[in-house]
Amino acid sequence: MHSLNLIRAFALSVALVWFTGCAGQQRTPVEQTIAVTPVPEYLGVRPWPGAVLSVTEYQNLAPSLEWGAAVPCVCVGVDPLGLLEPGDSPTTEEWLARTRLVVDGNTITEYHSNLMSDLLGKEVRDGETDELLFKTPPGSPFRICYAVSLKVGLHMATFVVEKPSDEEWSYSWQFVITE
Repeated sequence: MHSLNLIRAFALSVALVWFTGCAGQQRTPVEQTIAVTPVPEYLGVRPWPGAVLSVTEYQNLAPSLEWGAAVPCVCVGVDPLGLLEPGDSPTTEEWLARTRLVVDGNTITEYHSNLMSDLLGKEVRDGETDELLFKTPPGSPFRICYAVSLKVGLHMATFVVEKPSDEEWSYSWQFVITE
């Protein structure tokens, strides 16, 4: 029985060497798979998760959204309602200052454009006491674009929101830019 296991292990090793190209043969490139995490209902991102865009398509994406961006950008549409904590009632400026985008390890804190609605903000109250639990900032939901010049390749973007409790919420996604 022991010798049979040794023979199987040897056969497996030979097969692995042969299949992985370690026997001196050139390997063909393997296509990369992009993991796509579902986008929360209060968030929208462009380029969308798993997108494969040409350089030209990426350069024209943000301006085509009509969110005020005139340059290549990674854009986020966000309704702060899903990201507020009890007692939270930030102004628009306070809430936007809590946000940032990280692309390929580079943090971007200043947005290029922000399209806001004409809403005054949504109030969420306790059903029994009518106490104000939290209120969304005026102008939300926001459509924020961060200017990012990107080259051909796989890119990782993370939108981060700092909550008043100093807890950070984030959503990460990948997309590809091709020739």
